[in-house]
Amino acid sequence: GVDVGGDWYDTMTLPDGRVALTVGDVVGKGVQAAATMGQFRNALRAFAFEHPGPAEALTRLNHLVESLPESPFATLCHLVLDPVGGRCDFVVAGHPPPVLATPDGSVSFLAGGQGLPIGVEEHHVYEAGTVDLSPGTLVLLYTDGLVERRDRPLDDGLDALLASVETAVGEAPAVDGIVDAVIDDAFETDT
Repeated sequence: GVDVGGDWYDTMTLPDGRVALTVGDVVGKGVQAAATMGQFRNALRAFAFEHPGPAEALTRLNHLVESLPESPFATLCHLVLDPVGGRCDFVVAGHPPPVLATPDGSVSFLAGGQGLPIGVEEHHVYEAGTVDLSPGTLVLLYTDGLVERRDRPLDDGLDALLASVETAVGEAPAVDGIVDAVIDDAFETDT
């Protein structure tokens, strides 16, 4: 009767002062998905400390996953941000892309750094995308549950998310207000 799954998020400060942010989703539900998620989360933390570039960390994680007994797989987005210089390196491994909202009011999906989900192809090598973030830029990471619905195409959910972020950024400049507004928008029609 326990409703658990494989979604996770994580933040960590790396030895060089950069900040790593991750949102991921192990395929499946239940205790097995939650246990696998714990393995992925902990392994990625270790790889991120040893290989602070997101492409290297995800490539290592992917190779590790191939050695697991049931070959699970996951989608995830892993960003490494330099809070002083604003440089953001990222990999999106089969996951919905992060939203980028800039101070000039433009809202788009973060482009680049796309790769296969973890565990799909044993020797896949991930390549990072890079973006320079100016002060006041918002990067929104999320799980697929925010945009996927059985009764509509994924593209409609992604378009709705962009519109929601654009409205929220204009109305509520505080991050917690933006997040609350986006979540309310996403689930408003589900009730």
